[in-house]
Amino acid sequence: MKLSRWPFLLCLVLLAACAGRQPPGVTSQLSAPDSARMLRTVKAKNAELAAYKGIGRIGIQNSGNSWGVRAAWVAAPDGRLRVAALSLTGQAFARMICDPRKCYFIFHSEDEGCLRRETPGGRSLAPLVGMDLAAGDLVRLLGGGAPLVDYDSAAAYDMDSGEKLVVLKKRFFGTVETIRFSPDMAHVREVTVYGWRGPDYRAKITRRRQVSGQPMPFALEISDESGSRMRVFVERCWINIKPSAEAFSTDLPEGARCD
Repeated sequence: MKLSRWPFLLCLVLLAACAGRQPPGVTSQLSAPDSARMLRTVKAKNAELAAYKGIGRIGIQNSGNSWGVRAAWVAAPDGRLRVAALSLTGQAFARMICDPRKCYFIFHSEDEGCLRRETPGGRSLAPLVGMDLAAGDLVRLLGGGAPLVDYDSAAAYDMDSGEKLVVLKKRFFGTVETIRFSPDMAHVREVTVYGWRGPDYRAKITRRRQVSGQPMPFALEISDESGSRMRVFVERCWINIKPSAEAFSTDLPEGARCD
C-alpha cells in the first residue's frame, strides 16, 4: 500500500467514528417516523409564517460591550425585516432594514443632525449582533418557526431532560443543525446552526404566549461560542398583519440625507 493512501483511509475512519457517536445528553435514538414528524412540524410552521410586528426590548453583548434598547419591529415571511430603536419619547433614532438581498442601517448623524445610510453587505446581522446570524433566520425565529438548513440525513433522539432532539447532517461535513423540541414534539425550544468552524449560533426560546390562538416566542436568546449574545423580550405582538410597502423602504426623506 502506498503511503499516499494513508491520509484518505484515516479520514474514512474518522468519519465513521463521528457518524456513530451520539450527541451529548441523549438517552436513545428514536425512529425515522419520529424524526420525520418533527421536521414536518418545523416545515409547517415556516410555511404558515405570516407577516407580524412586535414591540419590546433588545439587548446586545459582544466584544466587552453591552447595551439594550426599546425597539419595534415588523417582518414579512419572505425574510424582509425592519427593526427600529426607540428613544424615551417613542421616536425611532436608528433603523435596520433588510430586503431579500441586503441589510441597511439608517441612523441620525450626531454631528450633522441628518440621516445616514450604511450597507455593510449581505444579509448577515454580524455588524449589529457580532455573530453570523442571517436576517431570514431571525424572522423565522421571532415568527414562531425555525431556520432549516440544507441537509442530507436526519436522526432523532430522546434526551435525558425529556425533550426530543433532531440532528441534521450533510455528507462530508457532519452536523449542520440541531433542533431541540418539547417532549410532545410540538414546539421548538432550541436551534443550533453549524458552520465550518463549529456552531455559528445557538437560539433558545425561553418563553411563549398565545397570540390570536398561535404560540409565539416572547423571550429569545441567541449566542455564539465567542460570547456574543442577543436577547429579545417581546412585550406585545401582532400577527397576520398587512405591512405597507413603505415599511421596508430604505429611501431617505428629501432634505434629511447627509450629503
